[in-house]
Amino acid sequence: MWDWVRKTAGRGRKPASRSSAPTPLADAEERREFFYTTRRYPIFYIGTTKCGSTFLKNLFYALDFGVDHPDGNEVHGSERGLLRASEVPAEDIRKSPYAFAVVRDPTARFLSVYFDKIYGTGERNFPQIRQKLAEQIALDLTPGLSLKAHQTNCEKFADWVAKNLAKETPEPINYHWRQQVNRLRRAKGFPINELTLEGLNWQLPELVRPVIPDMAEVMKSVQARNVSEKPNPFDDVTTPALLEKLKAIYAHDYELHAKTNERWATWSDGRGWGPLPKQPHRAPILRGYEIGERFYITGSARPAEVLGAFTAPVDRHLGDCSAPTLVLENPQERVLSGFATFGLDPASQFATRYRRAGNDLPSTNPQVEELRAVFRAYLAYVARQLRISGSRAQLWMTPQTSVIEPALAHQLSAATLEELPTLLEQPIQIPPTEQTLPDFLDARLEEQIAGIYRADLDLYHAAKAE
Repeated sequence: MWDWVRKTAGRGRKPASRSSAPTPLADAEERREFFYTTRRYPIFYIGTTKCGSTFLKNLFYALDFGVDHPDGNEVHGSERGLLRASEVPAEDIRKSPYAFAVVRDPTARFLSVYFDKIYGTGERNFPQIRQKLAEQIALDLTPGLSLKAHQTNCEKFADWVAKNLAKETPEPINYHWRQQVNRLRRAKGFPINELTLEGLNWQLPELVRPVIPDMAEVMKSVQARNVSEKPNPFDDVTTPALLEKLKAIYAHDYELHAKTNERWATWSDGRGWGPLPKQPHRAPILRGYEIGERFYITGSARPAEVLGAFTAPVDRHLGDCSAPTLVLENPQERVLSGFATFGLDPASQFATRYRRAGNDLPSTNPQVEELRAVFRAYLAYVARQLRISGSRAQLWMTPQTSVIEPALAHQLSAATLEELPTLLEQPIQIPPTEQTLPDFLDARLEEQIAGIYRADLDLYHAAKAE
């Protein structure tokens, strides 16, 4: 996790030449906010609608939190948990070999807009625009249209889009059908690597391989993909007349897409281009809580709950933080709380697997030996999940030291959860651990916990000793 704090380049192959030389601009600082980044890796993405943006936003969330975005295909509406690069120095983005955008075949993009936003009746369509098009250009929105009717619709829609982009209609220009080259002008001054949507599954892993070697596996795990329903294959809908209209509207987009394909066609696994350049950085971006003169950083839920009662979390460059302080939770209490909450929940994944193995969960008033047996199996389950998922395991089981790893490299002061009332100079009610079970830990179980959370325990005891 956060590998880029200590190393940001490795052996890799240069897949494609960059778009252009850097152009310093006065408004470069403001343009940073158009890029998405992650808290763990120094990659930067500038989005274009109908070019895989739903999937990529979900991917960036998964890279940070190890799970699918809670809003899935509706991520554009909230963007909660996503990180803009507004706190990253513009020069860092400008020099990064991992800044990218995705371009798409203009014909496929146009037809995706038509089927998803205009003809489609789902939750993501444009009800007002589609109704106006039905009235103004006699667009046929009847369900179950024939191929010929869709072809006629698309030719009519293309004519209307041409007028709309020329500002010859009363409706405002919508970015779903605005030219891709116009959308990418937001990245002016930041040299970016263009990837194709059709080749994204292999091009993105190649681009970021030096910093995210397992990107292909992460991409496969992301479920959210805004796939338009296609009553007919795009090739069948594309008539010569439609293609002629689209090439007039999106001439520069076709050129950009062709050049991007050409650049990636020169990539070869055997070329041995050598490592990509290192990513410059002043300090990692961290999420924390600014309270008084301190910036509190934590990798656990209960300290975050206490700190969140005072202020909302913010993302800051560590070098810009005042008195950065780590707040640590007792690892034993944390794992016992997780056991009480997730391990003994009959609907949990662990409980399901435990029963499949022929075991029964403890009764309402479990005996100590009964609890020990289940807890031993629970710890084995957690260890296996961490071994398989690594930094993308669920946060409630991920070691605190993994979450706050960038801060550890900077020798910050640390405090325990119990010390927060003193640091904040206020009486605070520490949230309960949700652990109401009898004391069943023995030396063997404590050693099993230490085997999983050794680094957490060492850091916690060091903070207590301070």
